[in-house]
Amino acid sequence: MASKYKVYICSHQIYLTEAQRYDLFACIPVKTQGIMVKAEIVKNLNSRNINEVFCNYEIDCQKSDDIITVKNNTIRIHLPLTEEFYDFDDKFDVDEKDVNKQLDLNDILNDEEGGKQSLFFEGICNDIKKKVKSYHKIDIKDIKFFNESVEFIEFNNLKGSY
Repeated sequence: MASKYKVYICSHQIYLTEAQRYDLFACIPVKTQGIMVKAEIVKNLNSRNINEVFCNYEIDCQKSDDIITVKNNTIRIHLPLTEEFYDFDDKFDVDEKDVNKQLDLNDILNDEEGGKQSLFFEGICNDIKKKVKSYHKIDIKDIKFFNESVEFIEFNNLKGSY
């Protein structure tokens, strides 16, 4: 029996400068670019139509029914800062173990201030009219983690590999 909804899993990789992280900590909206990988989930949890796209992001602390909205070709992420982390007006079923999780903005701070220089959270959005359910995994990290991940890719390191 086919599902009446299309189901997508979206992974968002966003890297911020230190100034942007501290703006976010102060609930000042941040505009940046990032990478989204989107896959449609079909029968037996197989995936298809996998796309990797560079996107414009705006991250804010505004309360919203949806954790993700799209406006003017920009993905807007609304940080879930409420006690009912997964309470989106009962738009979907939730396991009780997932309720009351809180997003700790202290994690976005530097190590010496007790932070991790990163923030990870998940959310679910339903578009009932379009019959689409999307699971979002959002990973926000300091730009240094991106730089370190591509640092080894230099011509001198590649010379001997071909």
